[in-house]
Amino acid sequence: MKYFFATLFILTVWTIGYMIPRTDIFLFLGSYTLLFGVFLFIFKKVKSHHSFLFYVSVAIIARVGLLLAWPGLSDDLYRFFWDGVVSNSGYSPYAMTPREMVDGGGVSQYLINEIFPRLNSQDYYSIYPPFSQLLYRISTFFTSENLYLSAVGMRVFIIAADIGIIYLLMKLLPALKYNQKNALLYALNPLVILEFSGNLHAEVIMLFFFLLSFWWLLKGKWVLFSIFFAFGILTKLTILLLFPLLLKRLGLRRFLYSFMIIVLVVAIPYIYMGIWDYLFHYIESVRLYFQKFEFNASFYYFFRWIGYHWKGYNLIYWIGPFLSVLAVGGYFFMYILQYLNDKGVLVRALFVFTILLFSSTTVHPWYLVFLIAFCLFSHYRYPIVWSFLIIFSYTSYVSEPYKENLLIVFAEYFLLGIILLIEFNFVPAKWYHYFFEKPM
Repeated sequence: MKYFFATLFILTVWTIGYMIPRTDIFLFLGSYTLLFGVFLFIFKKVKSHHSFLFYVSVAIIARVGLLLAWPGLSDDLYRFFWDGVVSNSGYSPYAMTPREMVDGGGVSQYLINEIFPRLNSQDYYSIYPPFSQLLYRISTFFTSENLYLSAVGMRVFIIAADIGIIYLLMKLLPALKYNQKNALLYALNPLVILEFSGNLHAEVIMLFFFLLSFWWLLKGKWVLFSIFFAFGILTKLTILLLFPLLLKRLGLRRFLYSFMIIVLVVAIPYIYMGIWDYLFHYIESVRLYFQKFEFNASFYYFFRWIGYHWKGYNLIYWIGPFLSVLAVGGYFFMYILQYLNDKGVLVRALFVFTILLFSSTTVHPWYLVFLIAFCLFSHYRYPIVWSFLIIFSYTSYVSEPYKENLLIVFAEYFLLGIILLIEFNFVPAKWYHYFFEKPM
């Protein structure tokens, strides 16, 4: 039977990846639901190490098989490609917005005609850090007028990082006294496969660097930890939130030395890319993220609803920073707890990123990758359930331009809220704990 379910899993992944656009929403959601059900069934049925290794192989095959697929669940690829080609042309991606470059005539006709109209950020400076920019440069170096081949090139890096994560999870879980089988909750998770091996988001590379740095930290190699942690920052900035959790484990002196190494490693590529010349551009992009973009949010939508009734218009300019301030308070609470009791650093990392998402104005499905990985080092499984619920946010893309169905968003967070009540034992549900083989 395992060969049947392995084949069904792989073929469903490839069918979604190659044949089902996100606009064909009922077929997409139906196929994803089937895939998620097979994923949970497989996880529950794995009882031996041999079966575990077999399904790890299945997870890798599913990823590699998407190498030639078009990344159809997100249009971020166009910005990745744009930044890579612009960088290879001798410009800093932080210097000008795409519209400014088009108006100035400094880009190719291919970028102007084929890429620029599809950008979702025509008037924003790039926000992607230098290591991500390096990957985009490499992927577009020989394919500056072929988006598809560039996507295949990017996918090689993504798949390699994702397989590296699976390997690190297989090493870290038993090292920290957790069931190695938990790695399947990441390796076979449909959201992880489709959003990263399928759709090329760099968060998975950042996660790889963080887990690799954490592995070296466990080995007592704090210099290697610092270097790889810095590479994580150079891929995506959000990993910065996790560094204060390690104060007690490193000790004050090594924490400060590590901080200096990280600053040095991060600063060099930023300076090379001219960050001091375009620092305000970069800050502006970060500010706009919190004050303009909104998608699939939780508490933000609640406060936005209050704002409409109170003032008659969207108060995102104020709500975004307000939620950020509340989130900072939550982060510091986690940092203090971790300092007082240096156990379960990855559990605290799970809560830090949970606070981040609940306080964000924008929550894309691929943002869950950190929660999915970190929850494996705990008895919490709400990120796994959320990785099913959040996919329904793609109903927003049925219409052009996209428009969110707030009833679906409400249903997503309402059901997630019930799961959280179960997780923290406010609502009894023995079947839920039994399914994930967790202590109650």
